[in-house]
Formats: sequence, structure tokens, C-alpha cells
Amino acid sequence: MLLSNLGCKARVYLAFCSTHLSPLLIVAVTLERTACVLFPHKVRLGCSPRNAGLIIVTIVLAVFGINIILLVMYDVNGYKGVKCAPSTKEYYDLNDYVYFWIDFTLTFGLPFPQLLIGNVIIVVELARSRSRRQRMNISGQLRDTRPLSILMISLCVLFLLTIIPL
Repeated sequence: MLLSNLGCKARVYLAFCSTHLSPLLIVAVTLERTACVLFPHKVRLGCSPRNAGLIIVTIVLAVFGINIILLVMYDVNGYKGVKCAPSTKEYYDLNDYVYFWIDFTLTFGLPFPQLLIGNVIIVVELARSRSRRQRMNISGQLRDTRPLSILMISLCVLFLLTIIPL
């Protein structure tokens, strides 16, 4: 593989940034949906398009900032002649013993519990809401929330299945 030093750094940096951004943005959407279910009358105060934009920009800047160390660590002529790898033994150790945990936390450790908890809250609250409406015998057609519940649970399972190989 023929890469320039800049190409090596850019490939590693952008690969890790995109790997971290995807689950964190899904978490942001899930937390917003959870807030809508838990606080339906107050959600307009906090969940505005402007706030959503600020949250997305904050997540993007945080991920790009956290991963900036990769631009320093990686080199086209890595440690012990490995192509596009950490350039020194110290950077190699930093990558294996410190950055590994940062990567794990941003990719799985932080997102999965939040997705699981948020989606469970959504499913439980939708079920409670449906049973309340049935008990109150509200006229009109009740919306079936089972497809949404299945979708939310499937999202968690799909996230887990697709992230495990990584």
C-alpha cells in the first residue's frame, strides 16, 4: 500500500473519527426521543433545532479533538517497519494501552448502555401510555406502538451485532 505520510495520518484519523461519530450521534437521537417520551410537555423547551445543531457540533468537535493525538502518533514508516502505524515504541504502547480504552469507550462503552437504557425507557413509556389510554377508554383509534417498540429494540441489537466485530 503506497501512502504518503499525510495520507496515512488522514486515513487513520478519519477512520477513527467516523467510527466514533456514528454511535455517538445515534445516542444523541435516542436521548432526544427519550426526553420526548418522558417529558412530552416540556420537550419544546430543550429540544429545538438550534439546540440539536449545537449538540451535533459539540459531539463532532469533541470527537475530532479527542482523536487529534492520532495525527501525532501515526506515521507512514511506523515502529519496526510496519507501514502506517504508531511511529515509536512509546506511541505504540500509548496506542495499545491508553488509546485502546478511549476507542472502546467512544465506540461501545458509552453508547451501548445509553442506547439500551434510552430504548427501554421509550418502550416502557409507550406501553404505559397505551394502557392508560385503554383504561380511560379514550375514543378514537389507538395507535399501535408495537412496531416502534420492535424498531427501538432492533436498533440496540443491530448496534451490538455490528459493533462487536470492530
